[in-house]
Amino acid sequence: MGYYIETSANVTGKQDVLIREHGAKAILLAEARELMNDPAVGVICIAHNDCFEAAAFMYDEAELEAFTLPDDTRLRSWFRMDRKKAEELSGFNRR
Repeated sequence: MGYYIETSANVTGKQDVLIREHGAKAILLAEARELMNDPAVGVICIAHNDCFEAAAFMYDEAELEAFTLPDDTRLRSWFRMDRKKAEELSGFNRR
């Protein structure tokens, strides 16, 4: 796993920053799965850990599956945003 978005909300509140500053929209996991095939859309998962949030860019199907493992009991929130913006914010580099 590997491309995360850091925001001005260093520990928590990342979803608010992504919505307010980058136009992210909340979605359900089912929609996130469907959008993985849309080259214009970036899917973001915010995993709520004990004392911080991690905003991960779902750059491919394997990454999405890694964040949906049944034994991972963390609360997760899903978002869509412009893929180019998601790549930029996460530092994703297509090889």
